[in-house]
Amino acid sequence: MNVSVYGKTMENVRKYQDVKIMKNNNERDEKAFLKKVRKPSFKYARSLGPTLVGAHMGKASVTLNKPIIVGASVLGLSKLHMYEFWYGYIKERYGDKAQLGYMDTDSFIIKIETEDVYKDMDERPDLFNLNGDQTVGKYKDETPGNVISLSMHIRAKTYHYVLADKTTNSRHKGVSKKGMGEMATNTYFPSLGGSLLDDPVDRSLMSEQEARDLAMRTDADPMTLVYRDCLFGKEVFYAKNVGIRSKDHILSLVESEKKALCPIDTKRWILSDGITTLPYGHWRNMIYKNMVKDGIPHEEAEKRAIRAKLPEKYQNESTSHIASSQQ
Repeated sequence: MNVSVYGKTMENVRKYQDVKIMKNNNERDEKAFLKKVRKPSFKYARSLGPTLVGAHMGKASVTLNKPIIVGASVLGLSKLHMYEFWYGYIKERYGDKAQLGYMDTDSFIIKIETEDVYKDMDERPDLFNLNGDQTVGKYKDETPGNVISLSMHIRAKTYHYVLADKTTNSRHKGVSKKGMGEMATNTYFPSLGGSLLDDPVDRSLMSEQEARDLAMRTDADPMTLVYRDCLFGKEVFYAKNVGIRSKDHILSLVESEKKALCPIDTKRWILSDGITTLPYGHWRNMIYKNMVKDGIPHEEAEKRAIRAKLPEKYQNESTSHIASSQQ
């Protein structure tokens, strides 16, 4: 479904307003404006200049003519389609060899340990579309023939990945690409062009981790380093945002500094490794909290909770639900 059509089905018609543009030149105009103000539907007024004022009026009558249930159903069915794919196919086929890195309303980033993932996808033409056609309900490879070698996911709609050919792609909602690029360049180009590259380094004296870190700093692009230091170094990054704003029908160019990346995800329970997360309310979180209450150390309680298996009665309920929804 076209996104604009989907959005129109869930509009709240109670929020619709009428804006009356009125003159404010003399006493007669003032009386006409005050007449609007005295109406029960009046909400507020806004000055539009020395001689104009905008009176915002609520609707005198509201017709509930939007099929909100259609939009809610589309949203629910899209979530169901995603969960059926993850639990009914990916986990069913690969088990623990598949790890979910990132999930959005219509996409996955998954780490899969298999001999040939494209061969596996070709075996299920009912799920995957590898010929480039946009078939509703089927999944396609967003990076065809160019697998992801490194990916980092900070929070919803904020991620970065590096492909096998060293090209990168990032998404950071709410911050402009130009602002993020300038921030990354200004942060890391001086260090990459300094003594780190000019001075000879004896890699034999380094630990394995130090050697990997050096290789990444010398080979990676600045944006990859930004995401790495945010995820593993717990760094917070700010970026300059420039945009055109409209206030009181007056356009202006506004420059602001926004928090671009932060290692804290308020929507997820972050485990002690700083990478693995669980949703709030997850049954493993309950096990962890009960263990901590019983006096078990935090790290040990976390390890036990992660190793715990979902009781069989709940597994049967989940399996039967997926099976019934696929019929």
